[in-house]
Amino acid sequence: MKKYSVAMLLVALAACVNIALRSFSSDFPALVPFLFLWAIGIVARYVDFRASILALSSSVALLDVFFFPSSWHRSTLAVIVVKTIFFSALGLALSVVMRNLREARASRARLAAIVDCSDDAILSLDGNGDVTSWNTAAERLFGYEAEEMIDRSILDIIPPEFQDREETILRKLREGKRFDHFETERLRKDGSRIKVSLTISPLLDSRRRVVGASTIARDITERIKMQEAFIESEKLAATGRMAAAIAHEINNPLEAVTNLAFLINTNKTLDSSAKQYSGMLMEEIHRISNLAKRSLTFFRDTGKPAEFDLAMVLDGVLELNNPLFAQKNISIRQNYAQQLLVFGSSAEMRQVFSNLIRNAIDAIGIGGEIEVRVRAARSGHWRISVVDNGHGIPVDARRKLFDPFVTTKGNTGNGLGLWISRGIVEKHGGQIRARSAVIAGRSWTVFSVVLPGAKVIEKRGILDPVTI
Repeated sequence: MKKYSVAMLLVALAACVNIALRSFSSDFPALVPFLFLWAIGIVARYVDFRASILALSSSVALLDVFFFPSSWHRSTLAVIVVKTIFFSALGLALSVVMRNLREARASRARLAAIVDCSDDAILSLDGNGDVTSWNTAAERLFGYEAEEMIDRSILDIIPPEFQDREETILRKLREGKRFDHFETERLRKDGSRIKVSLTISPLLDSRRRVVGASTIARDITERIKMQEAFIESEKLAATGRMAAAIAHEINNPLEAVTNLAFLINTNKTLDSSAKQYSGMLMEEIHRISNLAKRSLTFFRDTGKPAEFDLAMVLDGVLELNNPLFAQKNISIRQNYAQQLLVFGSSAEMRQVFSNLIRNAIDAIGIGGEIEVRVRAARSGHWRISVVDNGHGIPVDARRKLFDPFVTTKGNTGNGLGLWISRGIVEKHGGQIRARSAVIAGRSWTVFSVVLPGAKVIEKRGILDPVTI
């Protein structure tokens, strides 16, 4: 009822104005119906269409009082009826036009709300590729406010290597073509890149001419990461199957090599030096046997963890690589004390430091230097560092250095050594990290491993990680 009351109030207001201006009505006869039409239009535009019909009916009745009587003595009934019909038709047409305008305004408001609330970035371009609209999701996705991007070229968020492609897309859009789910990269305000899926459609005017383009951009960065993770898992599964097959094939010849090494080691004619080397040979063959067994049965370390001397493990790894040190004229510095007691698997830790030493050898050139040092860390832990003055590690590779299949060696590396090493170190309650830099033209790389000492394990009863 409120809207009808508003309609009648506006009609009454028009009537009051007509009464106040009645002295001018004879000079301006169109003024009276114009004021009523004004009231009808306002009701149709801002109140309701049905209320405007009530306003129209009331205005027609009031016109008989305020307009037609002034010419009653000169006008026939037919003229009055024609005037009434004409005013009614004009008022009805005005109501319909205003209703359509109101509905169009509401439709635009709903569309604007849908665009603004969308999770996808929605933007529009003119025929020259300049931005004409930019919704809230686009602000979140690209980092630019709408005021910053309006009338700005879309090329500002496109990487340089893709800008020629964008020109081709704009040319095809002018021909009326559409692009669905086009995957590419875009630039954020901070310069970072994001993966997006684009749907680009031409915008047409009333004459079906292309006047611009509408673009919907969806962030697919997480989806790409999931795809990459799936691919990595498939690679790992394939690697596992291949490793199991290889382990199965080498198992029989490995047993023969083990027997021969045992016969050599038990030969009484060997001197002390040969005896020592044959012992090292037995240890390495035993380690290879364990690796083959783990690959074949997905089992790791059948023996119980025990206390061992980390210094002896490091000495053994360095001695085993003496031929490579001599070949590349590499200087070795050992900076650690004796009796570095650690609790765990000595074979697995030997594998870790073998990987780190071999990586250092591959990284440095002829006449380089490698330092292995051990320092006491907090809470009874040991920090073991392998330092080299090689070519260093690129910045973009450091973040993924311990991920599987990530390598800086090109085709010569498989990217599994550091990933396996991290798993072994974390299993022993420790942590591993890498640092690399180039200072004054000199590069260096440090791999640090922190392991809990045997006393820490005995005290806590668990292998607690420590921050390094």
